[in-house]
Amino acid sequence: MTDRTTFHRVGMESLLASPKKVQKQALRKVREVVDSAPADAGYPLHGSLKGHRGIHTSRYRIIWRILAMRDGAEIAEVCYVGKRAEGDREDAYEEFVRAFGVHE
Repeated sequence: MTDRTTFHRVGMESLLASPKKVQKQALRKVREVVDSAPADAGYPLHGSLKGHRGIHTSRYRIIWRILAMRDGAEIAEVCYVGKRAEGDREDAYEEFVRAFGVHE
């Protein structure tokens, strides 16, 4: 369990760019799942997304990571919320990679 959950600027922007219904679903999923057991919730991501975890809420994905603070506390940071559209330039994982400039 983490001490708290926060949103990266990109995570908040991507959440707010989502439809209102998805915003509510994503926030509920973060509260119910990520807040309670972020290191175990969802699934670990691989390749250029290694170190992050993902979880589904309908066709949308929530991508987060665990940040270890100097005092030993852990914070779940939601980095991106986006629609899964495999092969599409606007796919959540593709958008995340572009937003964070990560490469394999």
